[in-house]
Amino acid sequence: ISSIEITGLKNTTEAFFTHMMGFYNNRYYTPEKLGRMIRKIFGTRYYQRILYSLQPQPDESVKIVFTVEENPRSIAKVGLHYNKFTGIGLVANFTTRNFFTPHSRSMATINLGEKFRIRGEHLQYLGRGKNVAAIAGTQYEFLDIPNFSNFKKVGEYRQNYFRTDLKMQYSSNRKFTIGIGSRFEWIKYKPSIVSTFEVKGKNDYLTSFLYWGINTLDRPVLPRRGVRMEGELGIVY
Repeated sequence: ISSIEITGLKNTTEAFFTHMMGFYNNRYYTPEKLGRMIRKIFGTRYYQRILYSLQPQPDESVKIVFTVEENPRSIAKVGLHYNKFTGIGLVANFTTRNFFTPHSRSMATINLGEKFRIRGEHLQYLGRGKNVAAIAGTQYEFLDIPNFSNFKKVGEYRQNYFRTDLKMQYSSNRKFTIGIGSRFEWIKYKPSIVSTFEVKGKNDYLTSFLYWGINTLDRPVLPRRGVRMEGELGIVY
């Protein structure tokens, strides 16, 4: 393949497309390798459709022509969530790409209902192949935890929780990820319904950790085969 042409790009650049795919001019590619490269960039969720065709050239090489359809740069989602511990809540999410910086994804999620929870995250791709990413995140929530005596509720505690973290990760492909990071956590307990047994206080600590993830599921919902595994090894100080 001696040259490349891409049509349909609006929110992303040709450099991002080719670098994320790992494409170089004047190299030999098999149909199987092209398929793996296209699946890799499709996994970024920047694109809704990617089609390609090959056009023979006079020097017996070929030109590859991509026709792409991008996903919207910003997406808003809303849903209902319920479990017995946190109760019912309205969950809203807003995700945008390349808003603050190029080659990035930013998102915020909020839960409004019986419990208040909010979370934000910014992911920044780095390097030519975009295999390295820096991720900054934060989260705040409060939960009401009842305490009992002889199976009767006699009081209630409010737990306030805050977390912020920074991670650097490397993904050799869309199936395996390894990274390092540090996380700060702050927890506070205080009684909201006073009982005879009372606990009040707060704690904060740092954690540095190594983490990894493997995901070979054939589809995200109702998978038929594959493995999904995550792990973390850290030190708290």
